[in-house]
Amino acid sequence: AVTTVRELPSPEAYRQFPKSGFIVRIRGRREGDRLGLAATWIQIEDYARGANWNSLSVPPALPRAALESLLNRLPLPRAKGPSVLPGDPDAFWALCKAQDLSRSRDAREQALASVHESLNKEPGSPAALRLLAHLLFQRAAAREPSASLDLVAGGEQLEACLKAHPAYPRAAS
Repeated sequence: AVTTVRELPSPEAYRQFPKSGFIVRIRGRREGDRLGLAATWIQIEDYARGANWNSLSVPPALPRAALESLLNRLPLPRAKGPSVLPGDPDAFWALCKAQDLSRSRDAREQALASVHESLNKEPGSPAALRLLAHLLFQRAAAREPSASLDLVAGGEQLEACLKAHPAYPRAAS
């Protein structure tokens, strides 16, 4: 399972999780169309006893290649299959912009425009389809005038995401 948190709970809180699990922090930096990454990670049992974190960095590369390189170097179990991320750098960065904007209710329409920009550059991207579904569901939940249409469209985008990548973790949960 993948969970995103803004800050880590105390080491004691991790006693409820499997000891073989991992905590991973990833930081990225954009350099033109390229993405540089740094990660720190620790196994939960080591975190609970106060051990030191491990770290690695990946030099700037096209975004999907940089992420693949990072994931290949982390000691994490990984499902086999195609990437959920766009391969086109412009589509990737438009998706990042949409994801960032999606956190603000006031920027939802801008987020929708950015995710559509990503999908125009790389149709069928599972990550973009999942975010589009999420934004449409948010708009429906806010009871905006298009709520019933958004609910149907959001379901269609989620279905398209799962068809493109049946094991997509955020869509299948």
